[in-house]
Amino acid sequence: MSRIVGLDIGRLTVKAVAVEGVGRTWELVDVFEEAIEIPAPDAELGQDEATPASGTPAADAEADPGAALSLGAETLAALRRLADRGAFVGDGVVASMRGRDAVLTRISLPFEGAKEIRAVLAPQLEGRLPAEIEDFLVDFERGARLPNGEFAIFTAAVTPETVAIRLGELASVGVDPRALEVPPFHLVTLARNLLPANPAPVAIVDIGADTTSVVIVADGQLQTCRSFPGGGERATALLAESFGLTPELAREGKHSEGFIDPDAVEQDAPTGDDATDISNACRRGLVGIIRQLRRTLHAHAAEWGGQVGRVYLVGGGSVLSGTAEYVGASLGIETVPLPFDQPGLSRVEGFAAVAPRFASALAMALRGISPATASSISARQGAFAFRGSYDYLRAAAPQLAFGAATLAVLFVAFIGARLAALGAEVRALDATLESATQELFGSPETDPDRIRSELTLRAARPSFLMKESAYDLLVMVSNTIGETLDNGYSVAAGEVEVDMERKVFRVSGTADSAESVDTFQQFLAQQECFKELERTELAQRGEGFEFTLQGMAFCGRVVEER
Repeated sequence: MSRIVGLDIGRLTVKAVAVEGVGRTWELVDVFEEAIEIPAPDAELGQDEATPASGTPAADAEADPGAALSLGAETLAALRRLADRGAFVGDGVVASMRGRDAVLTRISLPFEGAKEIRAVLAPQLEGRLPAEIEDFLVDFERGARLPNGEFAIFTAAVTPETVAIRLGELASVGVDPRALEVPPFHLVTLARNLLPANPAPVAIVDIGADTTSVVIVADGQLQTCRSFPGGGERATALLAESFGLTPELAREGKHSEGFIDPDAVEQDAPTGDDATDISNACRRGLVGIIRQLRRTLHAHAAEWGGQVGRVYLVGGGSVLSGTAEYVGASLGIETVPLPFDQPGLSRVEGFAAVAPRFASALAMALRGISPATASSISARQGAFAFRGSYDYLRAAAPQLAFGAATLAVLFVAFIGARLAALGAEVRALDATLESATQELFGSPETDPDRIRSELTLRAARPSFLMKESAYDLLVMVSNTIGETLDNGYSVAAGEVEVDMERKVFRVSGTADSAESVDTFQQFLAQQECFKELERTELAQRGEGFEFTLQGMAFCGRVVEER
């Protein structure tokens, strides 16, 4: 059983949760939080218009560009206090990046294999990033199948400088995270672990202090994701303005007395009634978020052809009384808090009351416990990939020993299965040889010496003829290309090799799509002289695909002597 810590690094607090378990069997065992002792800069408040998450540093560090990438001294001090409390004790940590640290993009591809996707990421992302792709660390999450049959592929690109600074700062407090989660993909993990399977799309919205993230999933498969500026601190600023308070006092008042009356008529100016003015300020704090959510939902419906059936809220900005009702009424969609009623969350007393604020940290812990039901994007790529540490290996020694014993048993079983498979392959090859010699000699034969002798004798006779020549086979390939083109698929053969002695052939060329290659291979397999076709290469080059097909080339017969 592993103990994984999820670390959520926010602007106002840092939070950590510890989860123990394996796979889908897990239990929340501890919760930690430390405030970041720094007031929110007034200039950063009031952003209610949004743009997609950006991976380039903001201009808030004009004198020192690296400062925009740093967490800051106050945040590091809060992390050290967490470390002193033992928050990071366990078998690993999964930590968060900030939404502004990454460039989020989406492409669509006709295939879903991870190896194939990674092979074409560079040309697909060309021109979509603010710099050359070589200047970024890129990872991806395979999403749902689009209505046009292709797969949605979501990518996150982070500069190596950002990752290096983040890892260095975390190392200074004794943390070497297994992964650096990129918002909003942590919400995919929450959906797969906390919500029941549902073919209808649902949205999860995480309202943080200054940033809101949203994902739309159906049956756990990602369809849409976004992060944009705007969060709970907008309401803090409006409360401070309405009541003449400092941001600190306004924030305290919001947490203790803040609420939204979804049925009240919004007032443009303070009314003098405290309850009404508090509700109005908190309501106006959500206006920009609701505007961006409405745009996101409309764009999703236009592309995917289905309406979101329910919106789930998490995050510190979602806990004010009346928030869910107001958001739901504004969007015209049922909106409720994300449920935290799983048995694994009952051990920590009182967690249900604070769960929305710890949702991000919980998502990152679950990623470490159950990778199969988690998002796959991590900023730790390339030279920054996680390789573990001595302390982790020493702590995990019992589990590793058990794993080694299990692997030994599995290895023995694999060898047995492999020997059985090889035996089956030998029998299959013998059957193929018998079929070929039956066609050549009129009777089946598997003995190599007798086959060699018979071929030598018959090759000297004029009666042993090939039904088709190498030239004829080349014509067949050419005709098959023509047939493929006639059916609307673009294929060109750059190189065709036929070895009549070994009875093999190889075709290399280019096509406009992987589907065109598949169609060409199907038509070629219909030719009687081409057998055992297999595709040995398929790679995207620019706007097209390069491919190689190879197989047996044989259509000989024996002419009886008279």
